[in-house]
Amino acid sequence: ITIMPPQMLGDEYIKTSGHFHAPVKSPEGEIYTYLDIYEVLQGKAVVLLQHHQGGGTSGPVDEVIAVHAKAGDKIVIPPNYAHVLINVGDTDLITADLASRDNKSIYDAIEVNNGAAYYLIKNEDGKPEFVLNEKYAAEGKVPSLIECEASDLPSRFLLGGDGPSYAEVMAGKDCLSSISFINQPWQRFDY
Repeated sequence: ITIMPPQMLGDEYIKTSGHFHAPVKSPEGEIYTYLDIYEVLQGKAVVLLQHHQGGGTSGPVDEVIAVHAKAGDKIVIPPNYAHVLINVGDTDLITADLASRDNKSIYDAIEVNNGAAYYLIKNEDGKPEFVLNEKYAAEGKVPSLIECEASDLPSRFLLGGDGPSYAEVMAGKDCLSSISFINQPWQRFDY
């Protein structure tokens, strides 16, 4: 469980430290990274997703998506995506994160650039606005930010209505087989 108060860090909305996940090898020898399933339990969030060319943790960024999510939304963080969770509401943001116990988060690839490719700030009019992180701009072209609601995401990012909720998992319901791809991402993603 992550709880973030509705605070600002200067002009920037409060957020988690951006990170990738540890690599894991499929039985066929393909390299994936572990994934997460985020569920918003309370509040309003933006989940910033960032992918680099070639699927690694460095090199040019080829996709950045800002997902606007609300209570009840479940978002799958696919393999090879860095992610940052941002509280954009005026209440505590409470999220649940279902992840493999074998996963380790890798922070240094994002830390070296002082964060993700875009920051979410409160502009002079008091409204949220994404601004480019100049460290990425210095490295070359950064793609335009794609903004969408969680419900409008492509299916690879959605758990769907049949996926278990955090409450069901914690209650011990027999539902873990439907999310076994947390430990074996190649079951859901074919690269």
